[in-house]
Amino acid sequence: MRHRIKAIIFDWGGVLIDNPVEAMVSFFVKKLGVEPDTLRQVYQTYMDDHMCGRIGEQELWRRMGLELKITIAQESPSLWQQAVMHAFKTKQTVLKLAQDYKDKGYKIALLSNTEPGAVNYYRQQVNFPMMDATVFSCEVGIAKPDTGIYTVALDRLAVMADEAVFIDDRIEFVRAAEKLGMHAIQFIDVHDLQIKLSLLTK
Repeated sequence: MRHRIKAIIFDWGGVLIDNPVEAMVSFFVKKLGVEPDTLRQVYQTYMDDHMCGRIGEQELWRRMGLELKITIAQESPSLWQQAVMHAFKTKQTVLKLAQDYKDKGYKIALLSNTEPGAVNYYRQQVNFPMMDATVFSCEVGIAKPDTGIYTVALDRLAVMADEAVFIDDRIEFVRAAEKLGMHAIQFIDVHDLQIKLSLLTK
């Protein structure tokens, strides 16, 4: 038996905001004076630990500084938070769609693979008002596509898998949600999302 949709869960980067990766890389390259490919390669070593909260930002820069053979000074706001502030651009049309569904009585959540600096930025400067729950990988120690992070979101919203819709721009994360029994939509653009959400919630 199919249950009625009660909750809509949005990814952050690439859905509620423009994908920030390239802008963040450009910021770090300019700030640290390193080549983009070198920066990416070194960060890749620590990305999972950083994103899942196993190492903090200070330790990240200490380790990366050693590999890059540069000194990375601690700053306030932190270097990562500065990059986030520079790179994160909200998709206002998608945010309005989330608010519209909140006004219709749906539970709304944010589920993101993200790092402590980005979470600090969210808590201090963003805090999307329509969110009933936020699930950040660095706080729960699990990252998409591990189905455990989706379960955390469902538990916080107090809904069953087939009562929720998950929206993400990355197909592998959409497939992981579907494997758990959730409805899922790959984000293409806001018009496509409006059509697909309306079909699921009618």
